[in-house]
Amino acid sequence: EVTFVPGDLVVKVTGRYRIDRLAQNLVHFDESVDLVVQQLDGGFQRSEIVGFRASKMEQILKDIAAANGAHFEDALKRLTMGSKAYNVDRLPPMPLEIEHHVPPGGIMSVMPLRKL
Repeated sequence: EVTFVPGDLVVKVTGRYRIDRLAQNLVHFDESVDLVVQQLDGGFQRSEIVGFRASKMEQILKDIAAANGAHFEDALKRLTMGSKAYNVDRLPPMPLEIEHHVPPGGIMSVMPLRKL
């Protein structure tokens, strides 16, 4: 069982990416932010990184699920555009470097990673 403190920011990151500056970018969000999403990419809401305030996570996920069969990204975009229910903020652009990308279909076969 996982227990969260209400002020915790719970972050979902798609497992096939390594994002070097994620931790540095997350510390800039104060406790008033309920939902953290990525920048829009050509009008498309990316969802490799999504952060939820622990105290609002259950309701946010219910609101996304209530989107009547919409894709997760579409439901997330609708929820974040002009939301009066949640204080939404966006991460700065964080491009992925090619050496950190896992090829499609090969979650266990990783391209060479650079040393830290």
